[in-house]
Amino acid sequence: MFFPFMSPTFGILGLIFPLMMFFLIFRILRGIFRSSHRNIESRMRGLSFPEPDPEFSTITRYPAIQPPTSEGEIFRLADEMKGRLTLSDIVIATNLSLKEAERVIDSMVDGTHVTMEVKDNGRVVYEFPEIIARYENQGPDA
Repeated sequence: MFFPFMSPTFGILGLIFPLMMFFLIFRILRGIFRSSHRNIESRMRGLSFPEPDPEFSTITRYPAIQPPTSEGEIFRLADEMKGRLTLSDIVIATNLSLKEAERVIDSMVDGTHVTMEVKDNGRVVYEFPEIIARYENQGPDA
C-alpha cells in the first residue's frame, strides 16, 4: 500500500488523517493565494487616483467639434434649390443642429446677397436674389 496509515490496523485514524492532511494543504494554499491577492489590493489602494468629477460624468464640458459650414456650402445649396432655402433645408444638407444652422444663415443675411422673408403662413424663407435672378433669366426651360 502506498499510505500505511490507511491499513485496517489504523482504523478510524486511517480515514481521518488523510482528510485532515487534505484540509491543511488546502488552507495553506488558500492562504498563500489570498495573501498575494490582498497585497495587490492594498498596493492598489495605496495609489492615489484622482476621483472622477461627478459633474463631468453627466455633461460634457466641451461641445462636439463640428467642421465649420462655409458660406460657399450654403450658396451651393441655394443654387440647387433655385435661390430659396428654409432652415430645414440647411439642417438636412449640412448636418448642423437647428440652432447652429440658424446662427450661420442669420450671420449671412445682409439684405443684398441674402434676404430673409417671413411668409403669410409664418414660414421663414431665406432668399438669394442673385441666384433667383439667374433662374428667372433662364426662362421656364431651367
